[in-house]
Amino acid sequence: MRIEGKVAKLINSRELVINRGRADGVTIGMIFKILEPGLETIKDPDSGEVLGAIEREKVQVKVDFVDERLCVAKTFRYSETNIGGRGLGSLQLSQMFDPPKIVRKYEQLSIVDTEKKALNEATSYVKVGDPAVQAISELE
Repeated sequence: MRIEGKVAKLINSRELVINRGRADGVTIGMIFKILEPGLETIKDPDSGEVLGAIEREKVQVKVDFVDERLCVAKTFRYSETNIGGRGLGSLQLSQMFDPPKIVRKYEQLSIVDTEKKALNEATSYVKVGDPAVQAISELE
């Protein structure tokens, strides 16, 4: 059975608190999906009949601290971009001798780029009270 809780606090642009902890079976490294509140109803475009409802995921976070009744989790998915030179494969002479410089940009909870500053709920697409459910792989 998956662990279900709610976002209790937004710490910064990458970290949040979930109201579930060791007493609920939460462990370090566990992944939670932060969801839109409620289910989204899906209707058949031809008949208008309700086909069912689905959960809408906002972001996934990984637990890196667990207490008895709460846990702290942060975003872990990222993209990498080269902001340096292109090496010998470059057609531009100015970039040919500069080494590549790869920058890793982590997924954030905020609408604006705030890095590690305190996060105001008004600038976040994740809100206090949003459902948090354990992400369980198909193999489990």
